[in-house]
Amino acid sequence: MKTIALVLFVALGAFCNDFELKWRELNAQAKGAKGEKLKAALEALNELVPGNERILQALGRLPQVNAKPVTQAKLLGAIEGEDWIAEDLVFVGKEWLFSSVRRGMIIESDGRAFAHAGMGVFALGVDPKHGLLWASVGWVPQCEICRLEDKGKSALIAYDLKTGDEKHRVESPVGGVLGDMVVSAGGDLYVTNNSAGAVYRMLAGTLKLERLDESGEFPSPQTPALSADGKTLYVADYRRGIAALDLGTKAVRWLKPGPGVIVNGIDGLYVWRDSFVAVQNGVTPVRIVKFARDLSKQEVLETQWEGLGEPTHGAIVGNEFCFLANTGWDAFEENGRKKAGRGDIKSAVYCRTLLR
Repeated sequence: MKTIALVLFVALGAFCNDFELKWRELNAQAKGAKGEKLKAALEALNELVPGNERILQALGRLPQVNAKPVTQAKLLGAIEGEDWIAEDLVFVGKEWLFSSVRRGMIIESDGRAFAHAGMGVFALGVDPKHGLLWASVGWVPQCEICRLEDKGKSALIAYDLKTGDEKHRVESPVGGVLGDMVVSAGGDLYVTNNSAGAVYRMLAGTLKLERLDESGEFPSPQTPALSADGKTLYVADYRRGIAALDLGTKAVRWLKPGPGVIVNGIDGLYVWRDSFVAVQNGVTPVRIVKFARDLSKQEVLETQWEGLGEPTHGAIVGNEFCFLANTGWDAFEENGRKKAGRGDIKSAVYCRTLLR
């Protein structure tokens, strides 16, 4: 769930911890500096947030970008209709379901409604053990059906997987929108709040959100992904990169990328074998990328082809990664209005093999 763009020298939110203090201090040192003073500030920023595209670019260490398209993806199918702002997708049995931020609903591939939420629908997570489809919902200006009186509200909603009937609703404990999520095989749910910078867990059989992180650790948390043994939650942060959160101790360890490995701007993050697969829409150009689990190397899987647009999330089905392309976020202003000259946005699902 990407709700902010990463730029250097920006004004930051009200919350503050050691990371934010250091970030602001170094940005202030870099702003307007020249020569050795600028280099020293940039080097310090690179230590604070290694693998940041803009910092590496300013240091002259950004890997050379291939201007040619990279793709092996095959079109699985287009989503009927337009301007959905399709954010997430899940594969249920033999069917795909998609979330629509703009229309506030969960849709099937033929454009029919599976469920209406009354607010923008962001992430989806399947709990087959309990027959539930979880959705994170919230008010955003890009949502055309959202009511002004719901501004600031967000919740998790559980729907019956067979009927689409609402079964449970859990309101967000803080402001901002509950966004990206992952559901374990046993039904435990992990969800992030991008604007509040928080990571939550809701154990199966309960309807209570427990905060896992300390305030300020994650400035912009996105999609969480579980390790195969279920003991580690990997959290993509749009600004800081990828962190490993130990679910037993709640200790957070930030993974350090190798030289030239870019880890900022990740929206969707997924574990596949000994690798991460990520949708990286906060870098230029946007791309689908595979990282070694220790971030020592990266491989760009998809980038710079017509129809990719702004991808958001994906899903691993077997040895394939299927992802949403041309979702339409970039066609709307921050106030929710469509940008001048932008036509109907048709979103689609593409799949590519992860095997060599």
